[in-house]
Amino acid sequence: MIYLDYSATTPVDRQVLDTFNKVCMEYPGNSNSLHSLGVKSKSLEDYATEEIAKMLKVKKSEIIYTSGLVNQIIQLLREYVKSIRIGVSI
Repeated sequence: MIYLDYSATTPVDRQVLDTFNKVCMEYPGNSNSLHSLGVKSKSLEDYATEEIAKMLKVKKSEIIYTSGLVNQIIQLLREYVKSIRIGVSI
């Protein structure tokens, strides 16, 4: 598992901030929505997930988005319990 949460006080790279602002303006839809803005956002999310997976040399299905620390801990515990059940060390 690769943990990428630096906390809310980490300085933001200018290029990252510019990209974030552009995405917020051009892709305002919730990627889980079925309307056209949601579909457009889902398309971008899928593309970004593929690029992240390539960079990290992992499967796209191994990229998991969570809403915060509590969800990350729950996901980690689930994976740990699952690994114990099948006898795999993580």
